[in-house]
Amino acid sequence: MVELTYPACLREMYTGEVFGEAFAHALMLVAKNDRERHHFAVLMQLETETKARLRPVLYAHGVSLEQTADLSQIDAVVSAYKTMEYREFAELLRPRIEWFVNRYEAIAKLAPESDQETALSMVRHEQAILSWLEQESKGATTSSLDDMLAELKWPISFPA
Repeated sequence: MVELTYPACLREMYTGEVFGEAFAHALMLVAKNDRERHHFAVLMQLETETKARLRPVLYAHGVSLEQTADLSQIDAVVSAYKTMEYREFAELLRPRIEWFVNRYEAIAKLAPESDQETALSMVRHEQAILSWLEQESKGATTSSLDDMLAELKWPISFPA
């Protein structure tokens, strides 16, 4: 695990959101049905809004706002999605998001008081994604998006 130094670790968070947005978009393009497309659209919106929420903090600390990330893993994960049931795919992603929850909790502990609101919002962001994946992997699909939707200023509704 890479050593955490603040504010450099803010760049790690931002890069994660850049990756997440591109990842969700790639999944939207190959979604198997309207429900899954909606889920990926909500995830993409969450990643987009979270990037925007991070920018002022990055800028205040002189951290680059460049939207670059290693996207090389996206094709392999999208290919896996195409061959799996949705529940299995959610289970596949869950350990990675658990890692992000733990990582962002560690970053939040380093953040100065002036950045706590944003740092804690990043933890909630990852916890919301984890909640979605946990519920979907268990087949509890009725309200699996609720935590992610609660984090959004501009939520995406299921098309009528």
